Amino acid sequence: MSRTELAPEQADLEVEMDALIQNAIRTSEIESEHLDVSLVRSSVARQLGIEQAGMAERGNPESDSLVTFLLEEAQQQALLRVE
Repeated sequence: MSRTELAPEQADLEVEMDALIQNAIRTSEIESEHLDVSLVRSSVARQLGIEQAGMAERGNPESDSLVTFLLEEAQQQALLRVE
């Protein structure tokens, strides 16, 4: 199934997931760390409640913490825009 065939909410979730993965990878590189993309993808998917076949079961503490931070920051920014 291509992205254009996905339900709108699924497509939005895929876009959000891709953006979070890229943001996490870039953020880690700024700190001179190199996180494994598959572990970051796993962390993002798990925290967004997405189950995908063939994905690593677990991230690692670094990717999990970074993804948690990025999601919390995004939620804070969304709240500030609403207020």
